[in-house]
Amino acid sequence: MENHPQELAQAPSSEAPAVLSIKDLKKNMEVRGTVKRVSEVGVFIDAGLDGEGFLHASEYRPLGKNKGIEFHVGDPITVWVKAVAPDLKSFRATLKEPLKYRMSDLKPGMVVTGKVVRITNFGAFVNIGARNDGLVHVSEMSDEFVRNPADVVSVGDEVQVKILKVEGDKISLSMKALIEKEPEPAEEVAEPEEEEEAIPTVMELALQQARERAKKQERRARTKSKEPRGPSPVDDIIARTLQYHREQSKK
Repeated sequence: MENHPQELAQAPSSEAPAVLSIKDLKKNMEVRGTVKRVSEVGVFIDAGLDGEGFLHASEYRPLGKNKGIEFHVGDPITVWVKAVAPDLKSFRATLKEPLKYRMSDLKPGMVVTGKVVRITNFGAFVNIGARNDGLVHVSEMSDEFVRNPADVVSVGDEVQVKILKVEGDKISLSMKALIEKEPEPAEEVAEPEEEEEAIPTVMELALQQARERAKKQERRARTKSKEPRGPSPVDDIIARTLQYHREQSKK
């Protein structure tokens, strides 16, 4: 099946740096231009510089197969610099975007941007610029239940994802982890209830009133009595006991 070069040269993730000369080009730099000439060995590219780029046929025509991508003069093309020959005023190009990350660079918790390249019934595969695509499992696509991943994303969508884990060649990603949740309303703290004063019982009231009456009667009796109070029987017993001990000590 033949593919048009515009389908392969998808929109780049970032704008290509502005360059004016072949000498300004660096390896892995993104370059946009148009097809200048097509030959059996490859495609020559006009990038608006003081030279031209060259894309070898092996980049777009698989070995052992007659058919591949067909280019035509004037077709727009996006390539990446593979090598630069300033003296020859030319550069070697590739259709394969350079990797942004090595597998060892990927760590859980990293937030990266990628492009959805494939959708299955259990999730979506995202190209984040590593050797392997990462998987956003259907359970990690939204904080709500997702029945069909295609209801959330489409092939070609640019998405931001968080790396959950990297195990060998497998990269687990999450979109749900980046969804901002509305803060839950603060719980109202109930004010402590004031303790109600204990209500005295009828018996307690009667005893209290009886005590108050007894105190009043005692105060009245003391006020009416003009004579000093005589010693009580207990005082008399104590006095006689002391007198007895003093007499015994003299003997």
